[in-house]
Amino acid sequence: MAGSDTEKSTPPGKIQETTTTTTTSQQFDLNTINPQASLKYGIVTAVKTTNSILAQLEQTNTTANSNIVSRIRPLGEQLRLGLRRSVQIYDARQYYGVPIVIGSAAAIAIVVGARRGKIPAVVMGGLAGGGSYVGVYGLPN
Repeated sequence: MAGSDTEKSTPPGKIQETTTTTTTSQQFDLNTINPQASLKYGIVTAVKTTNSILAQLEQTNTTANSNIVSRIRPLGEQLRLGLRRSVQIYDARQYYGVPIVIGSAAAIAIVVGARRGKIPAVVMGGLAGGGSYVGVYGLPN
């Protein structure tokens, strides 16, 4: 219907004034803007976005914590078992006092003797034996 008389034709490069004027006036008409509705929509959108972000963070945190806890729990059990055994051995230290004192003195004397000589080995062995004796039997009253 290019030849119909009812259509208004505009020359190329020229925009119809009626559509531009009505569109511009409708977009920026202060009478049609509802500030309460806009504010409410903005708040609702912000709350929904914040809630979704917090939910994702919580899910990630829960997943990470469950993976860490599942790895740490068996290690904690092994550590408790080792500590229990070490406390039992520590409580029985007085029954093995002589081997502990002699063994620590001899071990330190051998190591120091290999590096420094006989006299420092004897001195350090004596000090290590004395320290072991105090560790096993405590200070005399």
